[in-house]
Amino acid sequence: MLHALIELAHRTGEPRFAQRAAKLMQSISATLAEHPLGTINSTRALLTMLARRDRYHELLDFATNDGSDSLERTQSPVAVLVSTDAFSVSDDAPASFKVAMEIEPGYHIVAADPGEGEAAKSLYPLRAGLISGQDIAVYADYPQGEAMGTEAVGRFNAHSGRVEFDIAIEKAPGIGASPGKPVLGVSFQACSDTECLQPQTVRLDIEITIE
Repeated sequence: MLHALIELAHRTGEPRFAQRAAKLMQSISATLAEHPLGTINSTRALLTMLARRDRYHELLDFATNDGSDSLERTQSPVAVLVSTDAFSVSDDAPASFKVAMEIEPGYHIVAADPGEGEAAKSLYPLRAGLISGQDIAVYADYPQGEAMGTEAVGRFNAHSGRVEFDIAIEKAPGIGASPGKPVLGVSFQACSDTECLQPQTVRLDIEITIE
């Protein structure tokens, strides 16, 4: 019902559908906050509303409505460390380094392979790669996550405590989304037992030289 109202509001532009969707979302907001993984469809609906907040900002009190959603406002529960601050790659000489992620007690991050369940499909998996620039190929040897969740809220794979993995870099002319100096980053989503934070990308402070 909620998804249908959101779609009707989007396609027709009629305020009455948006108003009904907002009222329905408000009626389930407490349950959604308490059990975010147990209400996957409602969570998806909320994400859709956030994406179309220009229609709903007067109907729902979003935590932020200025388009500047960012975990930089609060301390992240995850610290990302690297084993080097510089490396070079050439046609015959690839490079490699190690990434370590230290996760605060009470939190976990979604694994690179989150699993096949409905809960896993709604979460953002661990990823490492280029966030800007080009001319290198990035290969990450992600560790296997541990099974978390319950039958009620859904199963997914995640990491807690400390997780480490290796990254290999090869020279690859033209590979990358945008021209310029390559910049590496690690993206992840941190969750507790009661909430999942927005996915975050941490830039790796590594100087890359391409020979």
